[in-house]
Amino acid sequence: MIQDQIFDLTYHSQGAFTYPVVYNMPVYLRIYHTKKLNALFEKEKKSHEKAMKKAKSQSSKRPPKFRR
Repeated sequence: MIQDQIFDLTYHSQGAFTYPVVYNMPVYLRIYHTKKLNALFEKEKKSHEKAMKKAKSQSSKRPPKFRR
């Protein structure tokens, strides 16, 4: 479990955390930062799904025009 948290924080923080920093970090701070990253990814996922749904609905409304 701790190794998963360390990996997730070091990998997904885009260089903000290094392995020794996360390893020596108090548990409550590791949990806090992990929850914050999860919330960020959920927010990005929802906005991506919304954009995909919008793009799909716009493309199905009108067929593409081809020049001949």
